[in-house]
Amino acid sequence: LALLLLLHFRCEAQTSVLRVASPWNFTTAPINGAKLLDRSRAPLRTRSRYIIDNRGERVKWACVNWYGAYSVKHAVGGLQVRPMIEIVGRILELGFNCVRMMYSIEGYVNNPMVDNDTVAANPQLYGLRFLDIFDVTIQTLVDAGLMVIINNH
Repeated sequence: LALLLLLHFRCEAQTSVLRVASPWNFTTAPINGAKLLDRSRAPLRTRSRYIIDNRGERVKWACVNWYGAYSVKHAVGGLQVRPMIEIVGRILELGFNCVRMMYSIEGYVNNPMVDNDTVAANPQLYGLRFLDIFDVTIQTLVDAGLMVIINNH
């Protein structure tokens, strides 16, 4: 079983990057649960059954799934009712240090337009395609200090 951990994802086919303003300072992000990974400890790898950092020290994940990017809507859930930055903030508040982001082959290959009603609470995402929104979502998570597991679902 191979897991792909990315601390940053960028689609090469993308022509521009939209960034969501981040209120977090990576080194001081508030968290009540799992420890955030200091970026200097990346990349991660496995040793036996453990995930370890570049110093050989064990890293513990406390992950949450963010559903939806693999669905016919082609965007993570909740963006129709809450700004992305609020959802990411809630993930931190709940004590997670990792988010599993699932996507579909169809979304990746066809890169469809995402309906504005799917991202209604995030007008900066209006008129964007799947890969653009997926990239912004991952960048927002990373800017908050979260680790991201990208998973073809």
